[in-house]
Order: sequence, then C-alpha cells, then structure tokens
Amino acid sequence: MLSEAYQKSPGDGFRREAITMTEWREHLLVRPDLEMTWYEAGNGPMVVFLSGGPGDDHAYLRDVVEPLSDGFRWVLYDQRGTGRSRLARYDRETLHIERFLDDLESLQQELGGEPLRLAGHSWGANLALLFAASHPQAVDRLALVSLGTLNEAFGAVARANSEKPLTVAERERRTQLRAERDVALAAGDEGRLRAAFLEGAELGLRGSFFSPETAQRFFKVFSAGSAYEGRVAPNLLPTVQEIPLFELLPGFDAPTLVLYGYQDFEPITQAYVLRELLPQAELAFINECGHVPWWEQPDEFYRVLGEFLSR
Repeated sequence: MLSEAYQKSPGDGFRREAITMTEWREHLLVRPDLEMTWYEAGNGPMVVFLSGGPGDDHAYLRDVVEPLSDGFRWVLYDQRGTGRSRLARYDRETLHIERFLDDLESLQQELGGEPLRLAGHSWGANLALLFAASHPQAVDRLALVSLGTLNEAFGAVARANSEKPLTVAERERRTQLRAERDVALAAGDEGRLRAAFLEGAELGLRGSFFSPETAQRFFKVFSAGSAYEGRVAPNLLPTVQEIPLFELLPGFDAPTLVLYGYQDFEPITQAYVLRELLPQAELAFINECGHVPWWEQPDEFYRVLGEFLSR
C-alpha cells in the first residue's frame, strides 16, 4: 500500500508532500577497515535495498522506498567508500568486490542472521545478485531492478544504447569526459572529477529515460542532491569479473524477480540469460520506461515490486 505522504504527478513519479511519514533511524556497523553507516525505516517484513553507481550513497533510495514504507521495514546503507561509509584510502584492495560482499554478509548478521529479502537497483542489483550467488543460503527472496551489465559483451551493448540518442559531437565529448575523469582521478582533483561526472551524466541520462522531458527533470534533482564518489567504480569494477557468477548462480534457488523498463539502455536480454540459470526467476518488463522506473511508470513499478516482496 502506497504511503499517503505521496501523490502522483504525471511524468514525475511520486512526489513527496510537506509531511514525511517515514522516520529513518541511523546505525553504525564497525568493519575492519571502515565504519559502515546503515539506516532503517518502515513497518513490516524487512527488505535490504542496495543503491546503484557504483559510487552512489543510499540517499536517493529513501524516496524510492517511502511509498511502500507502510508495508515493509526498509534497510539501506552507504556502501564502502560512499556517503558516510568513508575509507582511509581508495584502491583495488579496499574496494575489491570481496570487501563489498563481506560488508553485506556482516550486515546480514547484524540484522539477526536470517535470510534476507534483498533488492537492488542498477549496480545495486548486480551486487545483490553476486551476493545471492556466493551466499545462496543468506537470501530468502531477490528483486533485481534495472540490473547493470553482467560482462563486457553486455557492457558494449549498454554503451551503444546509451549513446544512441547523442549527436556525433556529443559522443565525442562523452569520450573526452571519460579521459578528463581519469586525469582528475589520478590527480586527486575531486572538483574536476565531479564536474566531469555531472556533464557526462547529463549526456548519459538521455539514454536512460523513455521521455526526454523526464530525463531533464530527473537530472535537475540528481545534480542537486548527488553525492557520487568517483573513486569507487574505477577500483571496484575490474575486480567484479573475478567472481564466477554464471558458475555459481545455479546453486541459488530462492524466488527471484528481474524487472526492466523496455526502453532501458541496459541490455534487457540479460533477463532471459538469467532465467536460463535461474528457472524460478520471474521476468517483468514495463513499457515507456527506462532505467529509473519509479519516475516514469510508478504505478506499475510499485505494483510489481510490492507484490513480489509481499509473498
């Protein structure tokens, strides 16, 4: 059931009114190399929801889950290196995928050790899938929203889809921005890194939405509130392929939902690849919808997600 603190605005998803129904409680989980901050709110069965990026903190997910706060107890956290879960140093060791999996396992134990109802958006869906594959007994139910690419071949498809709406000049500028981010990262120039990221994000969002107008509105909200940490992805992503995901997945048999917008730039054919490995997987596709379904098709998004998590 949707929280009464929200009302639907055409094309904008659910927009919060002045009264916020959900009170978030903050907690600290001490890990060997960081203090990981996590949050909880809502009432009902517990669901851990993982944020995207990699490099985004948990904050944007608050607005995603609040319409369902009357039916679930939501747990969100800042993944290592993001938000308030800061690291003393950012490198391949501190940001290795195994550290991310260890963090989530520690959070599961902190929450009582029972199998998790686990959800994730974009990169967060990838992390959730990797955790389910490597810790199959630790996940009771798995919801993957706008899953990111599973290997380099699918990554090439995603890049092509993302650049399809751009002009030749815009594609060239996007390539330049990647180089500028690398230079800023190497120099430790966080100001230049953020500027290059935001300009690149504005271009990239063209391929992330069915509606160009919604993409523009989303970018205004995103750029004003984003606390993206640009040092995470370059160190983390090269380590992800060290996990033999396709070999491990057949050992996971819990209920699984794979949800995509038909117009997502991510290759939605990945849903069928996953169902070959996970016969129990339910596939859901939403039309006139891209990578951020709660903005473009909130009614259908919340119906599908809420029904799956409620069972």
